[in-house]
Formats: sequence, C-alpha cells, structure tokens
Amino acid sequence: MSNSFTRRGFMGSSSLAAAGVGLPSLAAAAQDRAAGANRRLSVGIVGPGGRGSSLLRNFFAVAKEQQAELSAVCDLWSRNRERSAALVQKLGGRQPRVFNRLEDMLGMEGLDAVIIGTPDHSHAQQIVQCLRGNKHVYCEKPFANRLDEANAAIDACRRSDKVVTLGTQRRSHPQYLSAQEVMRTGVIGDIVQVDIIQNAYSPYRWRRDADVKALREKDVDWRAFLMGRPNQPFDARKYLEFRLFRDFSTGIIDQWMTHMIDTVHMLTGATYPRSAVAQGGTYAWRDHRENGDTVNASLEYVLPAAEGRSPERRFLVNYMSTLANGFGSGCRILGRQGTLEYEDRWRVSGEGVRGSKVQARDIAPRAGLQGTMDTIHMANWLDCIRGGRRQTHCTAEHGYQHAIACIMTDRALHSGRRVLFDERARTIREG
Repeated sequence: MSNSFTRRGFMGSSSLAAAGVGLPSLAAAAQDRAAGANRRLSVGIVGPGGRGSSLLRNFFAVAKEQQAELSAVCDLWSRNRERSAALVQKLGGRQPRVFNRLEDMLGMEGLDAVIIGTPDHSHAQQIVQCLRGNKHVYCEKPFANRLDEANAAIDACRRSDKVVTLGTQRRSHPQYLSAQEVMRTGVIGDIVQVDIIQNAYSPYRWRRDADVKALREKDVDWRAFLMGRPNQPFDARKYLEFRLFRDFSTGIIDQWMTHMIDTVHMLTGATYPRSAVAQGGTYAWRDHRENGDTVNASLEYVLPAAEGRSPERRFLVNYMSTLANGFGSGCRILGRQGTLEYEDRWRVSGEGVRGSKVQARDIAPRAGLQGTMDTIHMANWLDCIRGGRRQTHCTAEHGYQHAIACIMTDRALHSGRRVLFDERARTIREG
C-alpha cells in the first residue's frame, strides 16, 4: 500500500462556538476570488508538523506554476513553528510570518487561503473558523470525527463561496480517475459487494517516543489543543500521539479507512451508508493506546433507482485492517457481470461470474496529469481558487460523506450495535 497513509502534523487554534457563525457574503467572496486571479495567492498553513511538512513540500512543488506563496505558518508547538519557518525559507526563499494561534494568522492582511494539517479532532472546527475568516481551505482528512461538528462544518461550507478541498488525495490519482471512468460505463453490472483489505505489519504504529521526551508543557498551548474536548491535564503522549486516543481520533478509521471509503464513493457513485456494523480491538501491540490495531467493518449502501432497474440497488462494503500482519492487501468491486480490482492492481475482468462477456484488461492511468497524486491534488485546489471554481477533485461534500461513513463505523465498533444514518435528519441511531 502507498506510504501516503502516514498522517498529520500539529495545530494552532482555539475552540469555536458551534455552528452559527457569520460567514462572508457570496458577493464579497466572488469579488475576493476575482481579485486573486491577477495576483499571487497568499497561503498560510496551520499544523506544519509531520504531515504538515509534507503538505508544505507539495505546495512548493506547484507554487510557482500556480502563482502562490507561503506567507505564514502557525503551530502551537514552538519547535514546529521554528522548523516550519526554516523549511519555508529554504524552499521558498522568503521568511514567513509566524503565529501560534490560528485566529491571529487569519487576521493577517492579504492572506487568501489556509492549509490545515492539524490533528483529526480539530479539522471541522478550523474549517468553520477559516471560512468565517473569508479564506479558502485545504484540509487534511478526516473532514470531522464527531457528527455535530461534521454537520456544523458542512453547513458552513454550503453557506460560503470559498473553495474547500479535502485531503483524500486518491481522487487526484491518475489510475483512480481512469477506474472511475470505467465504472461509469457499467461494465461490471450492478454492484453487489466491495472488499477492502488494508493490512500492514506496523508495530506500535503512531507512537512518537522521541518527540514525547522532547515536548515540554511550557512550549505548547495545551488548552488550545483540546478544542473543547474534555478538560484534562497536559499529556505529551496525547498531544503527539493523538491518533491513539479516543478524545482526538478514531485511529485506523480516521487515518486509513477514511481514504478507502472515499474511493468507494468515488468509484461507485454512492454517498452515505444506510447502516454499519463493526468489530475490532487491540490484538497485537498492547501499550497505552485506546484505539485498537485491528478493525473489521461492514457498511450497506443503497444506490438511487436507475432506468430499467429495480428501485433499490444495495451493496455491501467490507473494510478490514490490521497492523499486525501485512499479508493480503487489496481492493475489488464485485458486480453481477464482472470485477474491478484497484489500489494494488488495476484491472477489470469477468472473473468471478460464470459466462461473463467482460474482456479482461488493465486500467491505464489517465493521460495528461503530471506529478504525484499529492501534488496534483494541491495544484487542483490552487487552480480552482484562481479560476473561481468550487468543484475541486475532493469537495467539502465528499469530505462530509467520508466523515459520516467513518463516524458510523466508530460508533458501531464501540457500541457493539448496528447503526443507521438518516440523511434527511442528519442523525445516527442504533437499530
């Protein structure tokens, strides 16, 4: 599997009061976009730590072509602020302005857009905060990991005319784009099942022991890090290994499943699961982690009625992941007429269906796209800002959809119950 599963940097923000913040008018936003078309875009980053430093490099790989500059860095940890400022100076030749709070960076004159590379629990609140500050947003996944925050963030995105894109970068992968075109032809027939096996041999993944020893409470703003999560004493492990702790992340679900369920939505045209069940736990790497090393989930989707077909076209998605053994990873979509294999192998065939007339063929990457999926994704966002287009490769709606699937899976995992999503009420219940 791709090493793009490795995630996340650190943050700089404070809690937002929940959803009903005032957002800029659409007319003002349109004028702002038009003004940006003829000058260099000024971009800031919040959370330029581990994953954030990768986002910085992706930005600089396309910045010249996109007429953009990295003007500001923001982080709660003094070490990350210093390191990221030095990296920007090295890659861009200019010293950025440095902030430790997002709200202060948002007040910087001339800033057009913000890249969010902070921990999982902060994303939804910071999306709202950036939109309230009249900024375009590139936010790493997940869109959100709590339902109330997901609903508040998508409401803010729908009210705003700013360009918001999410970091499920496979939507910019040339072979995924070709596979999407293949699926749109209906060649494999009605979908019955999708199998995703995402295994890795990764002992004690997401531990950061050396950094934990280096972090001192006086060097960070712990209260700002919590962002409304339960008040608790400073803990360097929770700050740096947030992926392991339930207050801040759902672990494998936020980090890995969010990518792969987004590919299911991309390739099948599905949006939200109807229901989800899940099991898992810590079976191998027993330490202080609260989020386990093994997850199995099954989600049922319903596609809308199509001409000449039954009203409901249901299919299952099975997601399986363990950090204890890397054997057998791969993805496939099983249809009534054939099968599409993707991620590790890119192929469509009639295999698995007796008498199928589907001719086996490999799926070539879409031509004309230059760079890695990460740099293509970043360039797409900047190009949409400059061109006044909101339809990026991965929109806020796509992010909301992957968030709903992952929040449902986490609830099912920890409740031991089947959960259902009501799309109209935007609620999740056991049933």
